[in-house]
Amino acid sequence: MEVIKAKLDGLTLESHINSVYKAATQFNNMLDTNFDDNLLYYFSILHDLGKANPIWIESFCDKSIVFRHEISSIFFIDCVHKKYRHDVKMAVLSHHKSVKGGEDISDFTYRSFYNLFGEIGDPKFWKNHIGDIEWRERVVRFLKEQYNIECEVPTDKRCNDIIEETLVELEKLKPGYSQLLGICMMGDHFGSCFPDEGEMFRYFGKLFVKPNMSVYSGKDPRYPFSLVESDPTKSHTLIKGPTGGGKTRMGMRRCKKRVFYLLPFQASINAMYKRFCKDFEKQDFTIGLKHGSRGSVDFMDVTTKKLSDLYGLPITVITPFQIMAICLRLKGYEAIINDLAGNDIVCDEIHTYNGLSKTAVYELLKFLKSIGCRIHVLTATMSTDMEIHILNILGKDDTQVIELPEHILETFNRHRVHCIEKMDYDSILERYKNGEKVLIVRNQRSLAIDTYKKLNESVDDNDIILVHMSMERGTRSIVEDKIYEFNRRKTGCILVSTQVVEVSIDINFDCLFTDCADICSLIQRFGRVNRQREKIGVYKDVFVIKPTGNKFRNNWLPYDEKIVKKTYDVFEKIDGKIVKESKIQSMIDKVHPHDDTILRSSYCPVNFDGKWKSLEYCHCVNDSVSKELEMVGYTGVCESKIDYYVRTHDKSIEIPLGIGTEKKLRKYTDSILIVPDSSYNEKLGYFGK
Repeated sequence: MEVIKAKLDGLTLESHINSVYKAATQFNNMLDTNFDDNLLYYFSILHDLGKANPIWIESFCDKSIVFRHEISSIFFIDCVHKKYRHDVKMAVLSHHKSVKGGEDISDFTYRSFYNLFGEIGDPKFWKNHIGDIEWRERVVRFLKEQYNIECEVPTDKRCNDIIEETLVELEKLKPGYSQLLGICMMGDHFGSCFPDEGEMFRYFGKLFVKPNMSVYSGKDPRYPFSLVESDPTKSHTLIKGPTGGGKTRMGMRRCKKRVFYLLPFQASINAMYKRFCKDFEKQDFTIGLKHGSRGSVDFMDVTTKKLSDLYGLPITVITPFQIMAICLRLKGYEAIINDLAGNDIVCDEIHTYNGLSKTAVYELLKFLKSIGCRIHVLTATMSTDMEIHILNILGKDDTQVIELPEHILETFNRHRVHCIEKMDYDSILERYKNGEKVLIVRNQRSLAIDTYKKLNESVDDNDIILVHMSMERGTRSIVEDKIYEFNRRKTGCILVSTQVVEVSIDINFDCLFTDCADICSLIQRFGRVNRQREKIGVYKDVFVIKPTGNKFRNNWLPYDEKIVKKTYDVFEKIDGKIVKESKIQSMIDKVHPHDDTILRSSYCPVNFDGKWKSLEYCHCVNDSVSKELEMVGYTGVCESKIDYYVRTHDKSIEIPLGIGTEKKLRKYTDSILIVPDSSYNEKLGYFGK
């Protein structure tokens, strides 16, 4: 019996084919896509046949060898019934790389089929992929023994003809996306992740389950949105209201199918994931979490981490940019569309997106609506102009707009605002010593680190913590746990942070000292203080630092200077007074009279005439848009840990770094930067410039 490896770890091709086919048919049935099972059967058999070519193993050892196993696989297309050949061939060719377009043809960095054999074809590529007759004979025996498929051994001439025929077929591809390719990729990914059939079907039983939202049906006057009736005649939702009012409960109650819960920051995603695990603990399904650091979190098991990367979970908490592939037409977007289509999308804290990021989120909402998703937008801070823009996207007549009446809003008056010239360290220490839980939010990592270092001189290590983005993922997870431990304290403590704690973090501190920022962000920071409203009519102090700057440092960055100064002017007029919830909307509109959306046609997958920009079986390989949106950042690793990281790929020691850091640090690879040991420690994280 012929034995062909599908994976370098020894997994046999026969085993992999069976797993992929069974997974693909499961997805086909669960999603009601109704593709002929023969298409999925032939795709599963053919997609990795090219791994029998000995060049496949050689290419792992010698990176200069240009080889794509899926190209060698299509030389056996004649064993497929003619009615299925085109679709099977295209799905096989494109399940790893686009069949055509977009790459740098000078160095073959992408190596599409079209470039290798069409536009700049070179005889060495033909030789690598066609190879010797022996491996083709081996595959023919394998097909007969394992699947009783009769197939002639493809001659060199027949292989050449198949390549020429395929080039002709590529010229006839139509604009659009291939739902079939999405199903095939879902099957391949799931079958690769769970090669054991018994294990695979155990997890399938937990997929495509509709969550029971009755857990949010209770009415509680402390959360006034829980008293609002859901309108079943409206598909979409816009919920505006103060933090702690029950927006999440209302948004989830409006959901009818599987849920994708979109949030902007890692800390808020982790917090919402834990909340959902508690809320749905009596329902037997897996909740997914997806952000760059999930591999290092210690509150998820290995299987949940795997499933979070796949499809069909009842609830997934995720950033919008993890699914922006469907708008940018990046690799694998067809499978993501299949997973999202027709389900519920909760877009929480939409106010946090600015500039190009906001443009991208708007385009994402438009496309999600076009594929049948029900969209529920939640925010405590939104300008009137932004509300109009979102209602234009969702459709005003098909959207339930939910707001609280003024007399209810008045019960959320919780904060007394104070405008101050600079950080008042003496007052912070006094409040800490008096037993208050003090929250400090700085606009920049360097400012947060400086503040922490200064306070740490006078505060016990156990009573103060610092959190920001650029900490080792493992350390960041520990710090986030400690934030909640601080929240439960009855004694004084200090949390110093950047804006990562700004949204959807259910903490209830006693006072806030913060840099002035965009008013929408600032109101969210206020919401981390006196959040629970244990007693109505109790007010807590929030201190807003005047925006200042010089040639060395501006404390308003990364926000727009004009917006921050307008925000400060608004609060200066009520200095020393109560922030009234009923007046917040007018305050926001003074700062943001217009929703200045930046147009970017590249963020939309279709043209103005509604036609797709990409051809079927093709995807965009240019990541310039991702970099523009800072979707593609960098991973830092401390210099002393580089060797260990290369051996283990231990994500817990990765340090997320933003765009621009690559100009200051040495590169280990294109995406990994070396962080000098002298610029990092566990308490401060990365403190380099």
